[in-house]
Amino acid sequence: PEQVGAFVDAALTAFVTVVERHGGHVERFLGDGLIALFGAPTQSPDAVVRATACALDLELVSQRLLVDSQQAGIARFVVGVGVACGSAVVGAVGPPRRRVYQAMGDVPALARKIQQEAKNQGLGVLVSEAVVTVVGDALPAVRFTKLPPMAMRGIGLPVTLYRPEPVSY
Repeated sequence: PEQVGAFVDAALTAFVTVVERHGGHVERFLGDGLIALFGAPTQSPDAVVRATACALDLELVSQRLLVDSQQAGIARFVVGVGVACGSAVVGAVGPPRRRVYQAMGDVPALARKIQQEAKNQGLGVLVSEAVVTVVGDALPAVRFTKLPPMAMRGIGLPVTLYRPEPVSY
């Protein structure tokens, strides 16, 4: 347990560094993962682009961590990153002694579902169709591969997701 705890601490430290480097805000930790916000608490016109670039960097960092986990004899380490964009209710909630800053609504819920799908399928990073539309050609070194529509728990219609990948020259 100590070895796994130390590994998770190192992984979360690396992930937070990547999120902050891209101008994101770590909203909270969820066990061995985290939720990051872009465009909140400070609005930013390029938040979706930065979130997408961050997701790809998180995948690179996780690949290095996978090697470390295998060398340490830790069970399989799988990272899934989900990116969605749109409006959300963002602010401090909870009783005064336990107040936390968080995002609520359909968009954060969708991002969590996309993340789980990315992790379950071993796809690394998945983004919503809205993200691809907003990013457009702002990341010329990234191509988005459209996946077949998939049913996601809690969402009535199949959702079209994309796998962003760096373009090799």
